[in-house]
Amino acid sequence: QAGPEGTVQLTSAGGQNHDGTPHQPAVFEATGLTGTHTGQTTAFSFAVDAGDDVGQAVQARVSYDLTGDGTWDRIETYGYFATDPVPGNETYTSQGRLAAEDGTLG
Repeated sequence: QAGPEGTVQLTSAGGQNHDGTPHQPAVFEATGLTGTHTGQTTAFSFAVDAGDDVGQAVQARVSYDLTGDGTWDRIETYGYFATDPVPGNETYTSQGRLAAEDGTLG
């Protein structure tokens, strides 16, 4: 069951480029899930807002422990999403952004 909606304040990268490498990430974990892989790819959609700040970006990484043994069986890193300096939400989605992958879904 999904938890309540909320807002997460991300930590600044201090002007450094960390593209492809999580830097002080916000981590969300879903546990106790079961299911059957249908062949579809990962899909997500996040609302992001940098306010009126210039030069901001977010990047997502999705990691799967398919066996429950504490090790990642599949890791997907998605291309960064450069935000605009206009207050209001923008939508960062997985569609067309897979930049790196390791392992297979199953």
